[in-house]
Amino acid sequence: MKLNRYSKSVDANFSMCPWKTDQHRNHGVKEVMGDAAKLGIELHDLRASCASGQRSLEDCLQAVTIPEVADWLNKAVANDEFWSRRHEFDYEKRIALSLDGKVLKDWRRCEVMVILDRIGLIDGVVEIEDLKSNTPGFERDNPTERDTYVAAARKLYPDQDRFRFSYFYPRAPKRVAWLYTYETENRVVVTGPKGETETHEADTDPLWKRIIDRLAEIRATEPVPTPGAHCTNWYGQPCQFLGNGCPLGDQLPEILRDVPVVESPLDLDGLNHREKVWTAFVHLLAGDDHITPEIASLALQGVQQLSGAVKAVDKVLRSWSSRNGPIAIGPSEWGYVTTLKPGIKSRKVTALKMIHGSGGWKAAAKAVNISPSSVKRLGKREYGDLCDVILHVCGEQVEETVWQEVPDDLREMDGG
Repeated sequence: MKLNRYSKSVDANFSMCPWKTDQHRNHGVKEVMGDAAKLGIELHDLRASCASGQRSLEDCLQAVTIPEVADWLNKAVANDEFWSRRHEFDYEKRIALSLDGKVLKDWRRCEVMVILDRIGLIDGVVEIEDLKSNTPGFERDNPTERDTYVAAARKLYPDQDRFRFSYFYPRAPKRVAWLYTYETENRVVVTGPKGETETHEADTDPLWKRIIDRLAEIRATEPVPTPGAHCTNWYGQPCQFLGNGCPLGDQLPEILRDVPVVESPLDLDGLNHREKVWTAFVHLLAGDDHITPEIASLALQGVQQLSGAVKAVDKVLRSWSSRNGPIAIGPSEWGYVTTLKPGIKSRKVTALKMIHGSGGWKAAAKAVNISPSSVKRLGKREYGDLCDVILHVCGEQVEETVWQEVPDDLREMDGG
């Protein structure tokens, strides 16, 4: 893929879908910004404005256009351990670099671009902060991001050996930090939040070498479309090319055995049932708004058949991958991995006692998920009457929207 300039965002986007990245970088397609991105940008801009002294906190709060940001900005200020020294930092610092690591004044000539939310030399340590607007509980580490930011900061502060990179989550609020120590120019030791360490070594600065190697890899990779969870959740919204120009979407009729596609409104005469199902399905996928009861019925059959086929093929691929290893799609590899998740099931009685002892029943209730099925599991012999009382007194109807067969009596009421 042609790439004039490496950045953290290019790396992240390319890892998900090289084709989409290529469209934005080389074909003039403007990237559609989702609500989550707008929230993050407003928080970053206003925090930088008040922290740098350009505007007061009060003025920034009045400038908020998205209500949630006001609360996050207040938390960002109230929980900032460096707020009293905020004028010692640079904010939204753009670092433009050449391939040999030189800092350039003209960013248009650079081949590596990094923008740091905040950076400053504090008590002998270069503090690098990445301000995050993640929902509490959805915080995650990105080693590539950390390494890229520290590598750029090292070029800005070549005489410093200690760099602390931190994610600052004002909504939580919490800060998670890693200390990078350059023991030599070719050896970097990283100490994590829990004291764990890892070492990077190379024949040059290992963090900078990773950037150069990655840039070369991207430039040598064909920008093919790469499907995955990001197709329906590209930073909080569906990919803008989903059903709108993505080559994989264009190939869908071929995947569905070359079903015939006719002009709208649909004329289904002469087609067998299978062809009718997929013709209706593909036309709705393409955004056809001429929908009759027959077309709706046929398209829903397509949804159900395709969902069943996806589950069947997914099961086969899980089995195949477990025997043969990850499956390559473009530059990425996909595999099913078993991970350990924290659980307290076997000691939930102890956990509830601890929560109740600390905060009472209201606190304990926040940690407990009670459903009709869990109440019924109490056991009829000991708690039969109590189960009935709980379900009667505390129960409520919860809405659930799923495809299911409509009972005959309701069909008659609708005149169906």
